Amino acid sequence: MVICSLSSITFSQQKLKSERISPEKKQELKMQKMEAELDLTPEQKAKIEAIDAKYAPVEKEQKEKWEALKKESKNTKTQKREEIKLVLTPEQLKIMEEKKEEKKEQIQENRKARIQQKKAVENK
Repeated sequence: MVICSLSSITFSQQKLKSERISPEKKQELKMQKMEAELDLTPEQKAKIEAIDAKYAPVEKEQKEKWEALKKESKNTKTQKREEIKLVLTPEQLKIMEEKKEEKKEQIQENRKARIQQKKAVENK
């Protein structure tokens, strides 16, 4: 039964990454994982749920601020990049784009390696 619960929680965690779910559902899945991994008593579960409820509004506000900051940062980078492109020659632009593509590929390779490493650790 515990194995079944853990596998459904693992599946749920994968679901968290692949599709958007409500914060409430996400919290419910996290609580299920905690219960399974830590064998919480009903009293502990209730106290942890109260703590989660206490901090939920603060975390929501922080997340909204973070999202706005990320968007602003992305816009700034885009604007900066466009201005730099106006200064460069066509040959330099080509080199810059090639370097950008190389960096993008490296990031993807690193991401794949981290995922494989994480899977290896989870399977132990």
